[in-house]
Amino acid sequence: MRDHQLTDELPGYLDRARAHLLLDGILARLEEMHAEGRVLFGLHPGNVNISATDEITLADTTLRPQPHPQETDATRANTAASNMFAFGIVMAEVLEGFSHGPEAEALRAACANYFDASARPTATEARRRLAELDWAGPVTPWQESFEPRDAEERGLISALAEDADRQVYADWLEQHGFGERASFVRAELSSEPVAQRDIAVHALAVESDVLWRRAVSRARLLGCRQRPDCPGRWDLMASRDDATRSCRTCNGVVTYCATKLGVRSRKGNGLIAIDARVPFAWADAQYNPPPPSMNPPAPNFGLPPVGAPPVGTPPVDGPPHFQPPRANPPFPVNEGRPKEPSGVLARFLGLFKRD
Repeated sequence: MRDHQLTDELPGYLDRARAHLLLDGILARLEEMHAEGRVLFGLHPGNVNISATDEITLADTTLRPQPHPQETDATRANTAASNMFAFGIVMAEVLEGFSHGPEAEALRAACANYFDASARPTATEARRRLAELDWAGPVTPWQESFEPRDAEERGLISALAEDADRQVYADWLEQHGFGERASFVRAELSSEPVAQRDIAVHALAVESDVLWRRAVSRARLLGCRQRPDCPGRWDLMASRDDATRSCRTCNGVVTYCATKLGVRSRKGNGLIAIDARVPFAWADAQYNPPPPSMNPPAPNFGLPPVGAPPVGTPPVDGPPHFQPPRANPPFPVNEGRPKEPSGVLARFLGLFKRD
């Protein structure tokens, strides 16, 4: 394991135990800083550094008060509270991919306390509250790989390029009691239209199988240059490590994204493979938003339509907004001698006037 940032872990899968380990480490650093009278200048996943031994440090410390930009309540000037507000956002991002039932709902509900100024805990209180929640489960090391059941399954996984090989693997899974995985593999082989196949595969994706899908799935790519010879599938990329692969066509690095946050964090930043737990249509809309229209609608400033009668004009017979033409008013007629010039012109002409 190498040194990295929290941002690097978010595109992948974080189980509850590892999420607790990371969140508790962030709170421990905040607790130390606040006890020394220091605050963090802008807490976000990009300045949470994680060492190879899972030691957490926070970058960009400062003594200046700095409220979080999204915070609008009356405690903006309280710098420790501002750090905890930002921690609530980080916690929500870390827990975004969870869907384990009541336990996960309790974890997500705990995030709301950090956005309420009256209920926002200190770093010490937050560590105690997190410890009381259910974080059961073994800690999954970052980028842990899927371990096949035996040598036979390892051999089947290593030869999944062809549809016939995948059908053989699906039969093997079903024979060994992995019916859900077998259905998932067969759904990817379906001849239905791509959009319908994406929906079917998404419905069969089990969250706990994300490491297995990262090893065997035909996840579709986003950010591809759409070259005719590009396969556009995760399983046809050249292996680099468990979470990234390399495109043989453009040599670009492909990152496997297992959560919605992973898609958003990698938006416009290279190639990504979309896990089946993330709806592909949603990911495509996030990663490739529609371009702005070249002919936007004209702004409406509350003015009446062109040709509409002035406000207060009594209605008349005829089509909508019809107003009978008005007669031009007569030009004023000066009786007697013509009107004398005035202003600058009069003074100019006065220079040539003879007495």
